[in-house]
Amino acid sequence: MHRAIRLALLLSAAPLSGCGLADSHALFVPQAFRAPEPPPPQVEPPDVRALVQADPNGLFMAAAKPTNIRISQAQPITPGLSWTACVKADVTGISGNVIPNQVVQIDISDGKIRDRRRADATGPCMQALYQPL
Repeated sequence: MHRAIRLALLLSAAPLSGCGLADSHALFVPQAFRAPEPPPPQVEPPDVRALVQADPNGLFMAAAKPTNIRISQAQPITPGLSWTACVKADVTGISGNVIPNQVVQIDISDGKIRDRRRADATGPCMQALYQPL
């Protein structure tokens, strides 16, 4: 009798052991055996103003001496994980002439500028609203 009970317990526990908790969205497992829902991603946009003020010369070439810097609001690329924003400035060219309205698109993740590139005509920077830095 005891042997039959032990065997029944072993056979019923075997499918549940070794797997841990099931996915939080698994429908074939009772709620008690599912993993808890992950927390929602952070949706607060980064402080673009502070990031650009920290190093405005890092966005343009060192000799460009950016002036009249304007920034756009951050827009989500992957909500809560990565953002994009635009920076517009007047820069000094190689010949010493001022080149107005040069636009750089920046990608932000983990509170840091991860990538910068010249904005193209089809990107989000052409329709963005800018505020003075």
